[in-house]
Amino acid sequence: GGMDTNSPASEELLLYDGKHPKEYLQHLSDQLSLSLSSPSFAQALDDQDSLSLFRQEFHFPTLTEKPSRVEDAPTGNWIEAKEVVYLCGNSLGLQPKRAKERVIVALNSWGEGGVHGHFTQPNPWLTIDEPLLPLMADLVGALPEEVAVMNTLSTNLHLMMIAFYQPKAERHKILIEHNAFPSDRYIAESQAALHGYDYKDAVVAINPGDDLTTEGLCERWTQELAKHRETAAIILLGAVNYQNGIYLPLEHIIKVAHSYGIIVGLDLAHAVGNLPMFLHQWEADFAVWCSYKYLNSGPGGVGGLFVHWKHSGDPPVPQSSSVLLDPKYRRLAGWWGHDLLTRFQMGDGLFTPIPGAMGYRLSNTPVLLTESLRGSLEVFAEAGGMGPLRRKSVVLTTYLEMLLQHLNDPQLSLVTTSDYRRRGAQLSIVVGRGDLETDPKYLVKEIERKLERRGVIVDTRRGNALRVAPAPLYNSFVDVWLFVHLLKSVINQ
Repeated sequence: GGMDTNSPASEELLLYDGKHPKEYLQHLSDQLSLSLSSPSFAQALDDQDSLSLFRQEFHFPTLTEKPSRVEDAPTGNWIEAKEVVYLCGNSLGLQPKRAKERVIVALNSWGEGGVHGHFTQPNPWLTIDEPLLPLMADLVGALPEEVAVMNTLSTNLHLMMIAFYQPKAERHKILIEHNAFPSDRYIAESQAALHGYDYKDAVVAINPGDDLTTEGLCERWTQELAKHRETAAIILLGAVNYQNGIYLPLEHIIKVAHSYGIIVGLDLAHAVGNLPMFLHQWEADFAVWCSYKYLNSGPGGVGGLFVHWKHSGDPPVPQSSSVLLDPKYRRLAGWWGHDLLTRFQMGDGLFTPIPGAMGYRLSNTPVLLTESLRGSLEVFAEAGGMGPLRRKSVVLTTYLEMLLQHLNDPQLSLVTTSDYRRRGAQLSIVVGRGDLETDPKYLVKEIERKLERRGVIVDTRRGNALRVAPAPLYNSFVDVWLFVHLLKSVINQ
């Protein structure tokens, strides 16, 4: 049980030796008599990082020629290496070597056994997703029965909306955050339209305001939820925003929403594998996620689903719902959600959903994608799960922030908050003033291109923002040092 050991209070235990992460890094640099911005300090941090050995579990993209890195770069074999500095795990995680091994084993069992692979031990395809459920449940703070591995994020979100968005005339609005990921918005709008509402009126975007402290965000969401308490049926939240990297105070928002009878659904695309989640304890109604970002399952990897056990029989029915369905069918049903014992009898019996999240499965499991994800989740489990990874992540991203502050460059500003409790791995950095009218449009793209020529991979979003996300499972402190060093040389040019 990861759930008991990782109670949300553990965020406070992250105070390293009783210090704020910034003080902790400063203290270490004093102790070692190494300047905080020196490459040897980066190397020293890597030397004492107990998770550094997991880096070798991953394939790093390599450069075709030796990178045009910097003259005063630190010596050592890692600067000779042709590995790129990969800080893009918030977009697509690197390939775990085991993912490849697992996929090859699955391909072989198909090649050698044909249809028998459905039942051949040790990994029969019939139940190939089951070993992943406890591993996944650990990462999101859920019971294994509350999670399923299936489809992709947007598909799962539609399935959940069919089950949980039960609008009635006076209570039919869907609340989303104002800079939500576009797919979440399209899903909300199309679901409202599906029920016959004008989506322009039914979908309400909540602006989180400018105060990004925990107190500020809690206050803002409390006010906004109160405003919509009579009219909102459901709220869809991205736990960590994809643009600015802000991590919402989910526990608080869920409590307040539930006090008004509003269903809460979460999109964990940028949160899973990045921050510890406590979905069962927080009583989120449902959550969906993809697995190709921080979970490193590969492009278009299989998605995840959480349905709180309190809904394990059927989704909740609001009084006088306009949707008069048999409770069994308040979902889109498919054979793989049907009870295993009678699934293959193929008669005309009634649909009997498996209790919990598995009852929402539609089709048989995509074996290759699932095995790829399993290879990655095994690495997470060996690293000790989200506790140790989050500890390292806080220091790694704080170190990135401190190095950027050291540059003291007026052209760089942080969009993500400085409060480590309200962010994950990602920092979004605006180059220039971030004003789309006056800043040259190409500025941040140009920087991205120049960094890439020097062997650094980050990505950009509109508003001249660079998104930089050091992943604690495979990124090093030296990666972060090199990025800042190379960014400086690019900007000075």
